[in-house]
Amino acid sequence: MLITDTFVLLNYPKTGSTFARTCIKDIYHQRIAKRTLLRRCSDRAGLTSKPFLRELILPNRKVTHAQRSPDQHGCYCQIPDAYKNREIVTVVRNPFTRFLSTYEFRSWEKFPPVPHHILTEHFPSFPDLDIDDYVRLNKLGMIHGRLNGRNINGKIGNQTVQFIQMFFRNPDLVLKKISDDYVDSDQIFEDIAPLTFLRQENLNEELSAFLHSKGFSQEETEYVRLRERLNVTPGRTPDRNKLWTKNALDYVQQNERMLFRVFAAKGITYESPLKH
Repeated sequence: MLITDTFVLLNYPKTGSTFARTCIKDIYHQRIAKRTLLRRCSDRAGLTSKPFLRELILPNRKVTHAQRSPDQHGCYCQIPDAYKNREIVTVVRNPFTRFLSTYEFRSWEKFPPVPHHILTEHFPSFPDLDIDDYVRLNKLGMIHGRLNGRNINGKIGNQTVQFIQMFFRNPDLVLKKISDDYVDSDQIFEDIAPLTFLRQENLNEELSAFLHSKGFSQEETEYVRLRERLNVTPGRTPDRNKLWTKNALDYVQQNERMLFRVFAAKGITYESPLKH
């Protein structure tokens, strides 16, 4: 996570968070580089304030298996109390395209989300997985990776569990009682932290506008608006929509329905990519 004078950026994986984080860090580095020697000496002496930016690399509390190592994707519950009064901003993405992106990015091939014995039992041809196999891997990864072997009551998806871990005030308590009734209730809006969402689909413009609202200069916001995107997953198929099956579409539509509700409450709507 990045902490600035006025906001905290939480880096939601596979949404464009690397782009947002890099842009903000670049701007702060440019600000420091432009300062005169006298001003920098004054900053070091504590006579003036220098641009405030902290990046926290924190233990990954979203998984429970051996890959649990510190990373940049800190959760709301890990924000130091001194900074929780600042605006919390993150980038969100269409759950359908995010699902396809994670499938094609194939980090799961190098870092399987389940223990080896589960992998060999359920996927003897691993890593040769079609998208329906990947649905099953998501379901097993949620239980054996994110929830440490604990089953949950209902149709609840891997992205939903990760979202709760990232952005809910007390994710451990929520995940102990999670059920279909819970994700379909309005209680989720009480339990989620106050967040500002920027859409991955229009990230240059939305990040630029957000920084403008925080007093960043026109030069800085224009830099963000025009900067090329980072870490874009190259499509392994010319038309990604051809990867979809009815099973995979239904999995995202039904099991990640909480995400669609949370986004809709902020005026963000996403439609199914195919009619079926």
